[in-house]
Amino acid sequence: GLCEPGRAMPEPEAVWTAALERYTGGESSLDDLLQVAAAVEAAELAAIERERLLRRAHLDLACASGRFADPTQQTLLEEAVR
Repeated sequence: GLCEPGRAMPEPEAVWTAALERYTGGESSLDDLLQVAAAVEAAELAAIERERLLRRAHLDLACASGRFADPTQQTLLEEAVR
């Protein structure tokens, strides 16, 4: 299926462009276009939420271990514990 692990999902912008082309070419209805718009928006929001959760997990790990990949954050931590 489309959501199988390891399978690359199409970019939302490409999906939208293709749907818009189908609509302007008379191959799909306005309702179809609106459904694609809603799906593209949901995909973009899901990608933002995934990135937020990933960053939060990395920050939680860094805080728990006391080791930050960003040298500036590492320096701030070391200065704070002195």
